[in-house]
Amino acid sequence: MALGPWGVCYIFSTGEISQMKVFQIASVALACSLLAACSTPIRSQVSVFHELENIKGRTFALAPRNEQKNDLEYKTYAQELASGLMRYGMEQASADKAQYAVLVRYGIDKGRTQVSSVPIVGQTGIASSHTYGQVNRSAKGSNFSSTTYNTPSYGVIGSTTRTDTVYARFLQVEILDNKAKDSEGRPLRLYQGEVKSRGTEEQLSAVMPYMIEALLQDFPGKSGQPRTVEQTRH
Repeated sequence: MALGPWGVCYIFSTGEISQMKVFQIASVALACSLLAACSTPIRSQVSVFHELENIKGRTFALAPRNEQKNDLEYKTYAQELASGLMRYGMEQASADKAQYAVLVRYGIDKGRTQVSSVPIVGQTGIASSHTYGQVNRSAKGSNFSSTTYNTPSYGVIGSTTRTDTVYARFLQVEILDNKAKDSEGRPLRLYQGEVKSRGTEEQLSAVMPYMIEALLQDFPGKSGQPRTVEQTRH
């Protein structure tokens, strides 16, 4: 198996590659195993709606829900989000002094089985042939001996299937104005953003930094314009 363009792994037909050196085969297999995990990009769908203006210098505080207050996973993600907001000039403050409250929700499902097609690469023919020979002369006459070397060509000769478990992940962020109320007397919602991502990584902590980064690109972003963000693992 080898890693091809766009992160596609190709399977070599073993019956057709007997002329390949063992070292080459081993190198390809090793490269595939090392690159497979990091070569597939993380693709996120981002949607943002907001009424934020002049965010530089605005104060905010993280507002965990009751079940999040003692959750270390929440604290890790929320503080990473806070650091990102501060890079855009916002200032983190205590809950009683902050103008904005930042709420964070996230999750991952149990995964679904996905079957995909994988190309099989094998010998498709002869790319070129070279014949080398010599004339042998003796008292009894002369004769000609030769050896032909063929260079094989390779290509897709078929396909097989691969089964993966694909997980759906999400991140939701809301920013409320503690100093203003809506018609029902609740803090006015100024920002709501959502990131959705799908992939074979089952550990949310491995992809959450990329999802936060995708959400915060050009923060607060253009309201009402969904976008797709593709990131390569660091």
